[in-house]
Formats: sequence, C-alpha cells, structure tokens
Amino acid sequence: MRLTRAGAIAATAVLALGFSSAPAHAQTRSVQRGTDGCFAWSWEKDWTVYASVYFHNRCDRAERIKVAWKYSGYEAFEQVVPADGKDSVNRMSDPVSIWDNGPA
Repeated sequence: MRLTRAGAIAATAVLALGFSSAPAHAQTRSVQRGTDGCFAWSWEKDWTVYASVYFHNRCDRAERIKVAWKYSGYEAFEQVVPADGKDSVNRMSDPVSIWDNGPA
C-alpha cells in the first residue's frame, strides 16, 4: 500500500496531536489532603459532579469520622471506622469540613 503525500501529512498530524495533548481532567485535578485526630483524609472532585472523600483511621481503636458537605441538602456523613480501617464516601457536593468525631 502506498501513501500519498497528503495522506502522510494527515497521518503525521493525527499522531502529533494524539501524543501532545493531555486529557482535560488531568489539567484540572486538585487533591486536598489533611489530618484530624486519628484520621488522614483526602478528597478531589472527579470528572463528573461528585467529590470523593478517602479516609484512613491511623489509631489502634475504632473512631468516628464526620464529613460536612457544602450543599446544605445533605446531612453530615458519620461513620465508625475500625482501627487501621480505610473507606470512602462520595456526594454531589464538595466537603466543607472533615474531622475526627471521637472514639466509637
């Protein structure tokens, strides 16, 4: 099969565009991290409208984590997390605050 000059130029342009452009979501990602009491946490808004909060109980006893959301229609999320436990929660809202709510 023989490529014409126009075909070779078009193929080169497609390859150049494919390798040089980064995905749109990679340009806007912003991970927020923090700690409070026994918990280390992080969250980021994904490519949709959801925000996912990831948390890890670093203590040797069960603790309660609490997450308050920016959208007032959501009640604060609270969960008991076992020692060295990890979990996550997501909502269609950014978290306003994340804190250790004491021993379970």
